[in-house]
Amino acid sequence: MNILSFEAALEFLGLSRAPVQIAHRAIFEQVNAGNLKIYVEAIKSTVCEATDEPEELKNDKGEVESYLLGFSEPTYLMEECTIKSVSWAEYDKEITICVLQVFDSKGKKFYCCDESAMFFEYARISSREFYFKESELKNLITQDGSFVSFSNQSKTQLTGSKALPKALALLAREMAENHASFRDGNKVNASAFKRHIINLAEKYIDNEKDSASYLKSINSILTNTLDELDIRVIKEEK
Repeated sequence: MNILSFEAALEFLGLSRAPVQIAHRAIFEQVNAGNLKIYVEAIKSTVCEATDEPEELKNDKGEVESYLLGFSEPTYLMEECTIKSVSWAEYDKEITICVLQVFDSKGKKFYCCDESAMFFEYARISSREFYFKESELKNLITQDGSFVSFSNQSKTQLTGSKALPKALALLAREMAENHASFRDGNKVNASAFKRHIINLAEKYIDNEKDSASYLKSINSILTNTLDELDIRVIKEEK
């Protein structure tokens, strides 16, 4: 059985070049829909077995503020666990922290709880701890080899994220055809195109001081897309 890390799973599904939050959200939608499972080696938080349903604790307005547990002893699980739902995700650069309350281990359901096992608590797990089973990921691939996006919003965003690199590659190729400064020998100069984009950002966007930081990936994305489309080399006309 092949096991894939989160990054490898994104590559397998063709999502590695999509914006981080969009790609990760698409994965979590599949998990919450019951189409995919996330595995971790352990849950490093206090848990209790879900031998009963939690009791809702409401405030004076009738709003649920927490849940009362108290039906099993607190424990820790240092063994493989399955995440079947993600409450929400917190994004920090390239790392995603998933927040969850419920998971499975060896066929049993567990709740994340405080040290007394009386109240619900959220557990935070880094995406670097995730792994997936390739056999389950294959179920998310359509006959034409593309990823099945669960929501229309994610589908639109993922389609757009794939189209943008192609648009940039075509524009860079056209500029290299007409301007020597965007060529490196007989190839499109991706670095020159990136510098041009950064200069445009600094010129037209007010208080744009961090352009280089978030645009630095254009170089590699552009080079890879030019190679994929086989338009990086400018062939001389005969």
